[in-house]
Amino acid sequence: MGDASSNEVVQGAIGNCWFIGALSVIATRDELIRGGSNIVDIEDSARVDANVANHLSKGVYPPIFHKYRNQGIYVLRFFKNFKWRYVFIDDRIPVYKGSSSPVFGSCFKPEELWVPLIEKAYAKLFGCY
Repeated sequence: MGDASSNEVVQGAIGNCWFIGALSVIATRDELIRGGSNIVDIEDSARVDANVANHLSKGVYPPIFHKYRNQGIYVLRFFKNFKWRYVFIDDRIPVYKGSSSPVFGSCFKPEELWVPLIEKAYAKLFGCY
């Protein structure tokens, strides 16, 4: 995934323009999608030293999960009900029959998956699409 930009986000079949709009805004700051060294999990920082906390805060999810990307499994982190929640998803994105166009949110470039993966994880966090 290259740098994300706000004009890459495309709304899909469901009426979640509020979510797609939020992704567009977040995409103006790439570190908010990937995670950045200034984003520290307060719960983790109390139990580990600053160096480990810095490594944990880089990326959308801790490095321990990175190896699963090769198998099409992603872990995204969301802040819900005053704590960080990790959501596991696969890379299977619903598409229209006979097409490769995603049914739900997508990126302008079809080879990029960050929008449908984030949307799928967020939907799972709240029960379903």
